[in-house]
Amino acid sequence: AFDLHQNKSIRERISTLATDANATIVLGTLQWLPDYTAYGQKRYDVAAVFSSEGEFDSYASKYPLPFEIPATEGKHDETFSLDYNKRFRTILCFEETVRKQYKKAKQNNADFIVALSNNLHFTEHKMALKIVSQYTKLYAAEFGIPVIRSTNTGTTQIIDEKGKVVSQLEENEEGILIGNILV
Repeated sequence: AFDLHQNKSIRERISTLATDANATIVLGTLQWLPDYTAYGQKRYDVAAVFSSEGEFDSYASKYPLPFEIPATEGKHDETFSLDYNKRFRTILCFEETVRKQYKKAKQNNADFIVALSNNLHFTEHKMALKIVSQYTKLYAAEFGIPVIRSTNTGTTQIIDEKGKVVSQLEENEEGILIGNILV
């Protein structure tokens, strides 16, 4: 994966797209660090956020997948604002299973969560794909916060504040999911 923090031309293209579409764009990427371990170059798992004005910001996962040794813990929590006084938090991959991430979203007055997950580790284990999405539904209901869940191989879903799936793409189904959340 390319590093948007280092690749100015791609960052500017996405920024222009967000501005032209008058939309906030959220996508998953990596941020490569200069340090190495015996397992490879260290990195952050990152949610990149482009506002409708084209401004770039990011969130580095505080809870990367435990057995991904080159993945490094992010240092800051981040709540992003939208143009119409709505706020959202991002959670990445393994963080879908971390209850305190949903609790922090609620404490920081986020109106919804955008969950991005790379489920490539689970493609041979279909039950694992289903289990991870159960955490997301459970915590959405517990904290009364809608979740927009986007995955590369798992189930992409829009989950309401009661934990009910209101729209979804099945696992490994390519497509664009369009729906609404109540905020």
